[in-house]
Amino acid sequence: MKKLLASLVFMSLLVGCNNDNAVSKTPVDSSSPYKEYSVNDTKVADTVETNILKAEAEKYGFDLKTSSAHMVSFKKVGTYGSGELKVIAFLNPKGVEAAEDKGYININRVVSYTCKFEYSYKTEKYVWTSDYPYASTSTLF
Repeated sequence: MKKLLASLVFMSLLVGCNNDNAVSKTPVDSSSPYKEYSVNDTKVADTVETNILKAEAEKYGFDLKTSSAHMVSFKKVGTYGSGELKVIAFLNPKGVEAAEDKGYININRVVSYTCKFEYSYKTEKYVWTSDYPYASTSTLF
């Protein structure tokens, strides 16, 4: 009985001293069914989010002050990274006019869509495609 008690105490000490510092913990909302993980490379995330949003805003007529881009997924394999951004854009008058020509019917001037991107750690360059719903082929090239 003493051996059993001693081994239980010893095992509880080993388990209690295990601090996993490799995983950065993010605050978890108890009402959300999803697990959240922090982005390992925040420099790439910030660069890609900011620059893709600026380019898309210029191209399609978004209000940069109220629009935002959010990295939804990011996978790094070696020196190659790929992922997905979710863009929530508020159209300015120029953007509304261009979108109305393509059949835009939304009173709130809000558009939500996805961009898929690929990033090279060797060259620090990236390319992306977007599924903006009111794009015409003439504005893409």
